[in-house]
Amino acid sequence: MSARWAVWILTAAASGPSCGSKDCDENAYALTVSVVDASVGEPICDATVTASADSHNEQLATSISCTYVGLRGRSGTFLVRAERVGFTTKDVSITILADECGPRPRHVTIELEPGT
Repeated sequence: MSARWAVWILTAAASGPSCGSKDCDENAYALTVSVVDASVGEPICDATVTASADSHNEQLATSISCTYVGLRGRSGTFLVRAERVGFTTKDVSITILADECGPRPRHVTIELEPGT
């Protein structure tokens, strides 16, 4: 076996699971949340969205597409809270499953009712 092939085999083995025919992205966000005004169906782009489980508490980042993303590389059951001034805060329990590539991404829509 040539040295070139030996290096390639070692590199492929060290790169982690191939997950069959799909590519593994260990840095992908596990959770994407859309927040919507329940009274008119319009997206709310300036809410605060947090996800928590046990000792982990994370404020999700706002993406360009008016969604909130986070929980990079995490799986399990999380309490997701969406809040904005002028709306009633809402909590939703979600479970993110994992496979050989890590967490399977979830997209959740949370509808906020106008209120206090």
